[in-house]
Amino acid sequence: MEEMKLENFDFASKLDELRTILQDTKSSFSWTKLQELKVKFTITTPDFKILEQFYETNRIKSHELAAITDRVKESVKNAVVILVNTMNYTIDKYIPFQNSITITRYEEFITQKEEGSKRVDEVIFIFNTQKLTMKQCFAFLKWWHLDEFAFSEHIKLEISGTYRGRVRKKTLISSLIEKQPLSAISDYLSSDDITSATQLLSHKHYFNVLKKYMFPKEFESNAEITLDIAKEGIVPQKRRTVSVDGSKMKFHQLVTETTPLTQYQKIIQQNQIVGIYCSVKSTNNSLLYLLIDIDVPALLYSMFPAQTVWRLTLNIAKSISQTASSLGFPSFKITYSGAKGLHLLLKVKNSGVIMDIEQQVNLPELYNYTLLPGLTTLKKEKLSSLNDKFKFTKSLLQSLLLFTVYRGNIEIPEEIKRGLQIIHPYQLFRISPDAQNRLKILLDCSSMSKGVFRLFSPHPANKLVSIPLSTDKLSEKYKKCK
Repeated sequence: MEEMKLENFDFASKLDELRTILQDTKSSFSWTKLQELKVKFTITTPDFKILEQFYETNRIKSHELAAITDRVKESVKNAVVILVNTMNYTIDKYIPFQNSITITRYEEFITQKEEGSKRVDEVIFIFNTQKLTMKQCFAFLKWWHLDEFAFSEHIKLEISGTYRGRVRKKTLISSLIEKQPLSAISDYLSSDDITSATQLLSHKHYFNVLKKYMFPKEFESNAEITLDIAKEGIVPQKRRTVSVDGSKMKFHQLVTETTPLTQYQKIIQQNQIVGIYCSVKSTNNSLLYLLIDIDVPALLYSMFPAQTVWRLTLNIAKSISQTASSLGFPSFKITYSGAKGLHLLLKVKNSGVIMDIEQQVNLPELYNYTLLPGLTTLKKEKLSSLNDKFKFTKSLLQSLLLFTVYRGNIEIPEEIKRGLQIIHPYQLFRISPDAQNRLKILLDCSSMSKGVFRLFSPHPANKLVSIPLSTDKLSEKYKKCK
C-alpha cells in the first residue's frame, strides 16, 4: 500500500490562497472584519483509478483487490478519526482554544454499481476569529494533512466567513483540491542535494566519526545501521541492505573496523546513501549511552516565530543539564537533531555506574516524598523491571526530566506564555511519545540499548544536518541559527 502514495492533495496552495484573501486589508473579506471562519473538508475514498493501475500492472492480484480496497478505506477512516481526536484533545488543554475552536466529523457511504461503495468523511473546523490570531488558525489548518489522503479520490474544500455588516456570510473558497505528484507539493531532495549529501557522508572525517560510534572501544557491541536511500523528488527510502558490485548485504556487515575509506565511499555513492542512523547494542549487557531526545512539535513552530521556539529549546537543554549536574551526572553532549530539536547524549564510561539491583532505589523515601505531578506513573513501575539496568536507567532519566519540568527553572519566552496562557512549564512538556497533546514538547529518553539516532546526516525533510553544539554550554553562535 505504501507504493500507492505517489500523489497527494496540494492543500498548501489553498492555504496560501486563503491567506492572501484575508490579508488584503482593503477587501471586504479582510481578517480584521472577520468574526468566524468555517472550513469544511469532504474526503471521498478510495481512488479506484490507483487501484486499477496497480491491478493492471499486476502489483495487485485479483484475489487481493477486494481486501486491499477495504483496507484503503479503513486506513483513511482511522487516520482521520485519530487526527480529529488528537486535535480536539490538544485544543481542550489550552484556555485560548477551548471555546474558540471546534472540530466535528461525520461519515457516510455512497454505493455505485459501476465501482462499488465509497466512504465519505466530512470534517468541519469552526474558528472564533475574535479570540484567535490568524497564525493560530493557520497552525491548526496546516496540521490537517495526512499521507493516507493519497488513497482518496478527491477532497472538496469549502471555506466561508461570518463578517460584520449587512452581508454576514461570505464564501471565500469552494473547490476540489488538486491531486499532484509528491515531488510537486513537497520540497524533497533534488539531484544536487543528493550529490552534496553523498559527498558529505563520503568524507574521510565523517568515516572516522562513524567508525567510532559503530565500534566503541570500551564495549563489546554490535552496530546496526539504518540508511536513507535517496530517489530524486520522493521521500528517501529506509533500508539496511545495500548493493555493491552486484551483491547485496547489510551495511553493517560490509563496513567493519578494517574497511578502507575507498570501499566505504564506493558503498555510499553507488547506493545514493544520504542518511545514516546508527544503532549500537551491547553484547555483554553493558550500557553504552544515555540519550534524551528533545522533540519539538511542528505545531509549535507554526504558531510562533522559529527563533522564539529555538530559544525555548535551548533553554530546555540548559535546564536539563543544570539539573543533571546538580544530581552528579557528568555533562551531556548536545547535538542538533537535524529536524526541530536536540539530542542530549551521555556516554557511560564506567559500566558499573548504574547497578542493576533493586536496593539502588530508595523506595520508602520515594513514597514519602511530596508528590510531583506525574510521579505516580514512575511509582507504578514493577519492582522486577528495576532489576533490568536498561529499564531502570529509562526510569532514572524520566525522573530527571520530571524533576526538571516541575522543579527546574525553565525559562519560557513571554510570547509563548501569553499565546498559550501558560502558567507552569509542565503544560508544555510530555515524556510519553503516545501522549495526545501535540503542542507539548516530547522529552524522550533511552538507554540506547537498541535506540537509533541520526549521525551527522542531512534530515530528509528540511535538509539540515545533525551536528554537535557544545559540551558544557550552548555556543552563542547557535542561538541565532534557527
